[in-house]
Amino acid sequence: MITVIAPHPKGASVDTTEQRKVVARTPLGVVKAMCEDALFTYEGYVKAVKKTMGVSYQVPVYISECLTLVPLGRVRNHGTVWFNAASLLSLVTRPGGTDILFKDGSVHRTHLSKARIERRLGLLMRIRAARVKHFHSVSCGQLPF
Repeated sequence: MITVIAPHPKGASVDTTEQRKVVARTPLGVVKAMCEDALFTYEGYVKAVKKTMGVSYQVPVYISECLTLVPLGRVRNHGTVWFNAASLLSLVTRPGGTDILFKDGSVHRTHLSKARIERRLGLLMRIRAARVKHFHSVSCGQLPF
């Protein structure tokens, strides 16, 4: 399971519970590729979230139950780290920021406050609820409008 997607001098470092892999893309490029693998575009996803929830910046990406990516900064910055909320164990406040503890025992330190990360996780849960509700509410052959 992916835990963190972080910038690396050669592209992006994708940390999983088993290994760390460096890919020749930016962290946002990795997220966009994952969205396309799930049959939607990142840009279309952000547009839909903006239309339905009124949020257009630092939008978490819900791909599946085990892949829910949350940015820890401005999305367009090449230095932005993304973490997988599905692999999150807990958030621990420390002086100057927060430690993100993952189920595999790894830790990622960030300068963001715990409250700020929790707000992003709250938005992610709202997006998840809307996607699940939408998936179950539209029957075959019925238009969603």
